[in-house]
Amino acid sequence: MIKESRPDLVILDVMMPEVDGYEVCRTLRHQGDPAMRDIPVVMLTARGEVEDKIKGLSIGADDYIAKPHYHCLNGRLRIRVPGLKGCPEMASDIERKMASVKGVIKMDTSLVTGSILIYFDPDITNVDFIIGYLNSASRFRGVLPHTTVRKEKGESVGVMVGKTVIQSVIERLILAAI
Repeated sequence: MIKESRPDLVILDVMMPEVDGYEVCRTLRHQGDPAMRDIPVVMLTARGEVEDKIKGLSIGADDYIAKPHYHCLNGRLRIRVPGLKGCPEMASDIERKMASVKGVIKMDTSLVTGSILIYFDPDITNVDFIIGYLNSASRFRGVLPHTTVRKEKGESVGVMVGKTVIQSVIERLILAAI
C-alpha cells in the first residue's frame, strides 16, 4: 500500500497480526525503495514500556507514541497497569479490590501485557466510577478518567480517547516541523 499511495506519513501499530510494526518500519527504513525511506513513521501503540520505545526509535521510527493507559468500549474497560507484568500478587490484589465494585461482572488480567480487562454493566456503573475507585488504591494513582479532548454529547469514551490520540500525533508533528 505504501508503494502504491506514497503517503506523507505512516502511522504504525506495533501489534499487528502477521508482520508487526517494528518489521514494517525496519523494511521501510532499510530495505524499501530509497524514495520511501524519508517518509515520516510514527509508531502508535499500546506498548508503552521504555524498551519498546527504544526499539521503535532505534529501527528508524521518527516518533513513538504510547496510547492512553485505558480505553473503553461497550462495557469493557482495558487499563495498562505499570508493574503488573509478571506480578501475580498484584493481579490478585486488583481482582480482590474490583470484586467489591457494584456492576463489575468479571476481570481478566494479563501478566504478559501488563493490563487488566474489566467487564462491567454500564446500566449499573460507569468508567469514571471504576477509574476513580482504582485511583483510590495507591497502585493506580495517575490513571486519568478524562483526557485533554472534551467529550461531546453522545460520544463514547472510546471515540474520545481516539480523538486524544489523533490530537497527540498532530501536536507532535507540528512541533517536529517547527
